[in-house]
Amino acid sequence: MLLHLRQIAVLMAAKLLLLVMVPVAMADSKGLDLGGQYITGHKILSKGTNIRGKFGYAVELFPAKPVGGKLLIGLSKDILEMDGPKIGNAFWHGDNDDGDFYQGHGGMAYHHATRIYWLGEHPDDSKSFSSIISFYRPHNASGFTRLTREEVDTQLASLLYVARTWKIKKFNLAGHAGGGTIAMEAARRLPRDMVAKVVLASPRLVVGGGKEDPFKHLKKMPKDMPIFAVHDKADRIVDYDREVLPYLRAAREHGLSFKFVEVHTNDYPYHHTQWRLGNHLRKPENSDFRPLRRF
Repeated sequence: MLLHLRQIAVLMAAKLLLLVMVPVAMADSKGLDLGGQYITGHKILSKGTNIRGKFGYAVELFPAKPVGGKLLIGLSKDILEMDGPKIGNAFWHGDNDDGDFYQGHGGMAYHHATRIYWLGEHPDDSKSFSSIISFYRPHNASGFTRLTREEVDTQLASLLYVARTWKIKKFNLAGHAGGGTIAMEAARRLPRDMVAKVVLASPRLVVGGGKEDPFKHLKKMPKDMPIFAVHDKADRIVDYDREVLPYLRAAREHGLSFKFVEVHTNDYPYHHTQWRLGNHLRKPENSDFRPLRRF
């Protein structure tokens, strides 16, 4: 009889814990439908060391639903050392099959983020950038899960966890190549007051050769959302005519605040335009962007 009562007590405690966890997960989601995905906790993996010498920490997040690998982010030191930066600088890396972005606890993704968000005279100066959050994409390693709703839900859950844990109320959202789709979808689905602007480097925003838009986010994107993108027409990975131009035309049709700047890179395959994007972002608001296309 006593054992039976103990079993009942254990079951009741488990149900109570479940009831407590669900509201917490829902609170993290900001009312978004994330397919049941949320982050349960985190662990700092490289405290006291740098990510590729770029003055940040690698952090592992623990998702409620498995993602086929480790879910990693990189945080600049100031996020851990200050009480809630005014704006967090989020970045999602491009598509890659060989695991380069996983090396060094997602260090390559963080390195790419610093190309965009450095502010001083040189990006190797630790004071030149601040409040960077780079998101490693474990779904990216498989063409079957890359840029699926499952991946975007996981990345949004990660960003919301970062916002709650480190008290960041607003974000700049940056993406390179396929990471641009995640940045745009995050801008569409997050509360408007959480997003300052969206910036894109060589964005792969239309999939399937321009025939398929997986989220159809343009029609529901806030028209006052500042969006800035750069691309080199010589890009051998993201084709301008098939993947960039159709998206720009659709953005114009929907009246979005979308500025596009054609840039020129010197390194084959003319795809890594993060530096160029960062250079333009550091210009004054009304600078002359040449060569320039406005949509």
